[in-house]
Amino acid sequence: MDRKIGLFFISFCILFLQKTVAQSADWQSKIDPTVWESLDKQEKVDFFVLMKEQANTETPSSYTKQEKANYVFGQLELTAKRSQTKVLEILKTGNHPHQAFWVANAIKAKGKFELIEELAKLAEVARILPNQAIQHHVPVRDPALDIYNGGGISKSGEGDIEWGILQIRANLLWEQGIRGNGVVIGGQDTGYDWEHTALVGKYRGSQNADTSHHYNWHDAIHEPHELNSDANNPCGFDVNYPCDDGSHGTHTMGTMVGLYDQTGTGTGKISYIGVAPDAQWVGCRNMERGWGTPATYMECFQWFL
Repeated sequence: MDRKIGLFFISFCILFLQKTVAQSADWQSKIDPTVWESLDKQEKVDFFVLMKEQANTETPSSYTKQEKANYVFGQLELTAKRSQTKVLEILKTGNHPHQAFWVANAIKAKGKFELIEELAKLAEVARILPNQAIQHHVPVRDPALDIYNGGGISKSGEGDIEWGILQIRANLLWEQGIRGNGVVIGGQDTGYDWEHTALVGKYRGSQNADTSHHYNWHDAIHEPHELNSDANNPCGFDVNYPCDDGSHGTHTMGTMVGLYDQTGTGTGKISYIGVAPDAQWVGCRNMERGWGTPATYMECFQWFL
């Protein structure tokens, strides 16, 4: 009898240890290898808590475009609110820096290994992911491979058209009346010089007599990036009007919607730079002098929605 009890006890202990080891391995496997590497180098790291529950955004085919948008928006918000409660409670109680998102059900946070372990052990947490810095590299033109024949301008009856527009034959759509009219394009980049000659007339915030940047611009850059040696950004931080601290965004928005009157009189020939010259634009800054993170990109995507 004693032997049976002893064998039972040993078996129970083995099963208990196996379960404990499995659970331990389970929470550890949730942590991305890059996060482990960062923890080896520094005490506190930036990371994302990806929640297990993600919103079901399937909508009935009978829904209108607006009904679909409203439904998806509501589902994303409700799912995040319902599933993030425990994680946010831990972060707030410990006074850990964090930012919650609903566009993807995830929370950006910063903390030590102990915090990451506590969060990874929660059943509602799917993964602990890195919030890695991403640097934008501006392409350098090689004169030997220069395809911009004569500056890239082609003369036409109605004005000058950029070489690239002709190469993708966007002008053929223009002839059918498809020029982006009624469309609002959203761009996220190094920011935008909204007063640039080729962009100011297309900026949605400057369409009325009183310029308004509300819901036309968002700045996801709240502080200098640690990889920039100079903390003084030429635009500043949390800027309430479109500003470009790296020029790339202004360039890309020009490619999308840019055009300008060559004479400035309203009666001269027009220079067509953008593929959709009748569209309007809104913008978001997601990089601090070329350095962005998944969090800054995600903040812009959420603002767009």
